[in-house]
Amino acid sequence: MKVCIVGGGIAGLSTARALLRLGTARGVNFDVTVLERSQTFFPKAGAGFVLGLNGMAVLRDLGLLTEARAVSQPLKSLCHVLPNSKTLGTTSWGEHFSNKYGLEPRGVLRGDLVDVLSKSLPPGTVQHGKGVRRVRDGVLEARVETDDGKEEGFDVVIGCDGIRSIVRRALYPDGTKPHFTELEYWCGVSSLSALSGEGCEFGSAPFPPPSLPQLKLAREGILEVMTPGQQAMMFGAGSREHPVVVWQVVRPGEEKKTGWNDDPGEVREFLGSIGVDSTSSPSSLPPSPSASASSQPAASRKSEGAAWPDELRFVASRSARYFHLGVFALNLKHCPNKGHQHSHNEEEDRGEPWGKGRLVLCGDSAHALPPTASQGANMAMESAYVLAKKLSEYAQKENHRRKEPVHPSATSATTTSASSSSSSPPSSPSSSSSTPSRAVYEEGLDLTSVFAEYETSRVERLAGIRSLSEVNKTWYLSQGFILDPLKRYYAQWLHRREPRGFILQYEREFVSGCPAPI
Repeated sequence: MKVCIVGGGIAGLSTARALLRLGTARGVNFDVTVLERSQTFFPKAGAGFVLGLNGMAVLRDLGLLTEARAVSQPLKSLCHVLPNSKTLGTTSWGEHFSNKYGLEPRGVLRGDLVDVLSKSLPPGTVQHGKGVRRVRDGVLEARVETDDGKEEGFDVVIGCDGIRSIVRRALYPDGTKPHFTELEYWCGVSSLSALSGEGCEFGSAPFPPPSLPQLKLAREGILEVMTPGQQAMMFGAGSREHPVVVWQVVRPGEEKKTGWNDDPGEVREFLGSIGVDSTSSPSSLPPSPSASASSQPAASRKSEGAAWPDELRFVASRSARYFHLGVFALNLKHCPNKGHQHSHNEEEDRGEPWGKGRLVLCGDSAHALPPTASQGANMAMESAYVLAKKLSEYAQKENHRRKEPVHPSATSATTTSASSSSSSPPSSPSSSSSTPSRAVYEEGLDLTSVFAEYETSRVERLAGIRSLSEVNKTWYLSQGFILDPLKRYYAQWLHRREPRGFILQYEREFVSGCPAPI
C-alpha cells in the first residue's frame, strides 16, 4: 500500500515508523513517503514536553524505548510549590511506575525526539523541502501536488500537518477552523551550564544554587507552581551529556504568532511580568539568585511578578531563546458509530469525520489540544499507533483477498523481525528506484470502516483528555479569596493521600485506556 504522510513532525514520523513496523509484523509492505516542508529537521525546534507513560508505551512498541531514554531525563517526582517557594507537597512516583510498568514519565526536547524518530526510518522515506500545495481525493487514488509543481498518486494520504492542515482543508474546505483559547504560552530551555554559571561572566557556581534548593526538584522531576490565575511548570530534559531544564507558563493572553520570539521588547516585557529586571537585555544574566528579582523591593516589581517563585525567575532569565505562541485548539465534530454513511440525524450528518475516501487526519490536524494537560504530543503518538494498526490489519486482509503481491517492488523489500526491540529502520519500498508515481492498487479501496474504527476508538479517549485540559485550565487560571486556599488544600491532600493521590489520578487519566498496552 502506497502511503503519503503530509508533515514530518512527531505525529507524521510516529505514523511512518508505526506503519513500517506493524506492517512488517503482519507481512504487509507499506511504501511510505513523508513530505516535510522544511529543508531539514531543526534540532532546537520548539522546546520540550513530558513524555507520559502512554507515550513511552507507544515508543516501546515502536522499538525505540532505548533511543528515547538516551535523549530524555526520568521525572522521578511531582512537586507543587507556592509563589514564595514553599513546598505544598511532593509525590515520588518514579520507582512506583518503574516497578509496576517498567516505564516512567520522562522529559524530552521536541527536537531530540524528532531526531530519534527520523533516524529510525529508511533513507529516503522523509523528503525535505516538499511543501504540499494541493491534495485531491479520487476513486482509484489520491493525488498530492507539491510546491515544485510535481504531482503523485497514493493509495492513502495521512494529514499530520498540524492545526492548519492542508489535508483537512481538502476534506472540508468550509469546515471547522482552529479557535483561539484566549491563552498564551511562553516556554524556554535553560542548560545546566547556564544555570550553574559555567561559562558565564559571573563565574562558576554549584547547581542548584544554595539559595534555590527547589531547583533540584525541577531538574529531577516536575515542579508545578500554584500561582493564582496562571499555570507554570519546570522539568528536566535533554540527554545525560547535555541536561537542561524546560520551563512553561500558560496564562490569559492575546492571539500571538507561533514561533521563537526574539523581539527584545516582548521578551523584556515577559520577564518583567514575572519579576525579572525588565530593563536588562534578554541575553543578560542576573549576577546571582540573591541579586535577582527576589531581593528587590516589592514595590519595584510588577504586581504579578510577586506571584512567581525565585526558581522560575532564575531559570527563565537564563534561557537562550523564548518560544511564544497563542494557544489554539481544534475539535472536529464526530459522527458516533455511523462510520461515514448518511444517517437520518441531521446533526450527525453535519459532522466532520477524521477520514473520508482516501484521506485521513492524525495528530493536531484532527484533535489539537491546549497545553494544560501536557498530552498533545502523547495523544498524537497514540493516534499514529492506532491508525497504523488499523491500516496494517486492513492491508493484510486486502492482500490475502487478492492473493497476489501488491507490487513487484514490495516483494523484494527486506523485512525486519517483528519481535525485535531494535530501532534499525524497517525496510520500505519508498527507497526503491522502481517506486511508481501512481497508487499501488489498481482496484479501488474501501477504507470507510477503517477510518471509522480508528476515529471511534480515539474519540472517547481524547474526549477525556480534552475534559482534563479544560478542568486544568479552570483549576490553574481561576482565582479568588476562597478558591486559592481550597486549591492549595486539595493539592496537599492528594500528595498526602495513601496510596498517593496523584499516582492514582495519573494512572486513571493516562495509563487507563492507552492503546499500547502498559
